[in-house]
Amino acid sequence: MSKIPVISAKNLVKNYGNFRAVDDISFEVMPGSICGFLGPNGSGKSTTLRMMTDLIRPDSGEILWFGESLKSHRSSIMNRIGCIIEKPDFYTYLSALENLQLLGRASGCRKTKADYDELLQLVGLKGREKDAVKAYSHGMKQRLGLAQALLHQPEVVILDEPNTGLDPQGIIDLREVILQLNREKGITFLFSSHILNEVQEICTDLIVIHKGKMVVQGPTTELLSQQKLRVSIELPEKPDTAPSWLGNPFFTERHAVLDGRYLDLQMSKEEIPLLLENLQKVGQSFYRIDYRNQLEKYFLEITNQ
Repeated sequence: MSKIPVISAKNLVKNYGNFRAVDDISFEVMPGSICGFLGPNGSGKSTTLRMMTDLIRPDSGEILWFGESLKSHRSSIMNRIGCIIEKPDFYTYLSALENLQLLGRASGCRKTKADYDELLQLVGLKGREKDAVKAYSHGMKQRLGLAQALLHQPEVVILDEPNTGLDPQGIIDLREVILQLNREKGITFLFSSHILNEVQEICTDLIVIHKGKMVVQGPTTELLSQQKLRVSIELPEKPDTAPSWLGNPFFTERHAVLDGRYLDLQMSKEEIPLLLENLQKVGQSFYRIDYRNQLEKYFLEITNQ
């Protein structure tokens, strides 16, 4: 796989009057990655994504796609990327299939009926492709938007808040599509989302910005490995009173809290064998132990919220 970044943003600045929305941001996205682009509301995420897709121009700085300048190679670059910026719009009186065929002809895509059927199957709209889009739910329109972004078989897809308004099943379905496209076709994804659990679930890399400035960039596992895990232990039954062993230094140092049948602690992954050993020492049985890194906690810490 090429070591040339698919996206390189270099010292991007964007002003709206006296307000600096993006302040000297630089980052890279490598091929084959799924990169989460995070930041609080008003952090400059959407402005940056709009600059990446040439919907607006930076006041200074440079954007490279596949090692080439967006400014001088716009046409060839746009043929290699797909995007959903804000919510997708369609001719609502036409069907999903008719919308895709119309957009395909407009963009010069030569596709057969089988090609459209495969695309609609991929995004979960097969069987509803002849229904007018005005009868579609918000989630179905989001799926159709993804199909539109994939029409010309892009190498990179940019998604701006693709989960907004989706129900839990819709979020799961979108996750599976992204993972499948990344795994089977090698498509690189850059997407922003406020659903941090979902970002943690699928993203190989993270970029976090705040107040228009870069805060951190790196592999998800490396960034979150700096944080303590949240460990939850399910006990067989709710104790009548807090067990005396909760006062042991091992548990107090890890901020152990008992809530009903669940005991929560903070510790590193390497300490989990010690946890099992200490539970055995005090004679405490359990049903299961769950643990996960806390992207939410990390995000709030680094953005000082």
